[in-house]
Amino acid sequence: MTLEDVLAKSEIIFPRFLNLDEMNGLLEYYNTKGKIAVRYQLTMQHDLGIPLPPSKTEDPLDLRNFYLLTLSGRITSLQDHYALDSFEVLGQHEQGIKGLRFQLIPGYELNEYRPEVVALWNKVKTLTEKYFKSEK
Repeated sequence: MTLEDVLAKSEIIFPRFLNLDEMNGLLEYYNTKGKIAVRYQLTMQHDLGIPLPPSKTEDPLDLRNFYLLTLSGRITSLQDHYALDSFEVLGQHEQGIKGLRFQLIPGYELNEYRPEVVALWNKVKTLTEKYFKSEK
């Protein structure tokens, strides 16, 4: 098993970029449809007096309105409380949020992660696919 194998399991790339409101909707979907508890924190930084690229929209939830944004948290199965892991979102820049990544342990191969954690990764990935299919 290689690092690429671990990344393939621990990363979820969305089919399109999400804004903050849409990301919150996806996290709520995990909770209601997957029986998963989600706790997350959001940090936004605004700079005054520093020229930034103008936003193409006046939507305050559009990520282009923020200079820096981080969103990270923890996902826990409500069915198996040993299945929990931390996550962070990917691509928190002008285009929006492009995915999420579960916490990696440096040097671990895929078979060294607890099976219930890998099962949680798979469950969240499946829920994400269903969420985007239900949008159509």
